[in-house]
Amino acid sequence: MRITIERYVDAETASTLLVTHNDTFRALDDLAAEKQSLDEELFLKLLDHPDVIMFVGWDDDGEPIALMMVTSNLGLIPWVQASFYASLYPEHAARNAIFYVPTLHVVAAHQGGPMIKALCEAFALWIVLSKGVLAFDTCKWDIDNIGVPQFIERYALAHIDGVALEVDSQHYFAYEAVALKSLDLRDRTDHGIVIDLAEPTLERTGLSRVPRR
Repeated sequence: MRITIERYVDAETASTLLVTHNDTFRALDDLAAEKQSLDEELFLKLLDHPDVIMFVGWDDDGEPIALMMVTSNLGLIPWVQASFYASLYPEHAARNAIFYVPTLHVVAAHQGGPMIKALCEAFALWIVLSKGVLAFDTCKWDIDNIGVPQFIERYALAHIDGVALEVDSQHYFAYEAVALKSLDLRDRTDHGIVIDLAEPTLERTGLSRVPRR
């Protein structure tokens, strides 16, 4: 097996990587509130973009079995606020040395093997050349059950000196509505705001509102 850094992959390799990407993250569909896989259009766009570097893991038969995308063009990542990272690491931002990982996967048959450790070593050795910042996000399930950030920290920082930091977090809440407690039939509220719960109807032929009678 081997790992290479690619700026371009052919159509067959791209197709294989898309399939393995979706297969890998499908297991998280019911475990994470946010979709973990990239949409096909975004995946292929990143795969083909000159600002995206790909660490590709290959098996002994030359088949791609792992992929890590890295880019310093944070504008390519729809959910990333580039200015947040620039304010956190201004010196790195000035050097264009903040790198984000939009996706990382290893096929199921090779998970738990040496490939992910080798990937951590590869990107750690690569990023230290520019003394850059490597940023990524992961879901709570991966943190609690797999220890993704801990794993990356352990094997990446085994080869370089660095500082690991959780820079932010996003929490998802859900409130289940069960039943009304009580109704004030006098329609009186403690905030003085009139609430009209009548839903407007839309014309079938368009989006203009139908005036109420």
